Amino acid sequence: MFYVVAVISESASSVVMVNNAVIDVTPDGGHQWYQYVNAAGDWTIARHPVSDGIGLRVSPGPDKTLPKESYATYVLVVAQHKWQRTGQSGG
Repeated sequence: MFYVVAVISESASSVVMVNNAVIDVTPDGGHQWYQYVNAAGDWTIARHPVSDGIGLRVSPGPDKTLPKESYATYVLVVAQHKWQRTGQSGG
């Protein structure tokens, strides 16, 4: 059983739901849903504004040994159903 731990509204029609095992995304108001493995596990996933697409910022959870400023950003390429890493902090 999976429980949603975060709902991230990207726009009026794009929503990301995150839990500890999967990331569910709809780019079209819920008509189609895509599911991705949440490899981040116990990391924090938050909205990351991008000009085109759906962006997420993945940061270490409170029990990680990495600096709090550490994060990576990803953008979903909807047409290919793939996340593309677009940036990373210096930590």
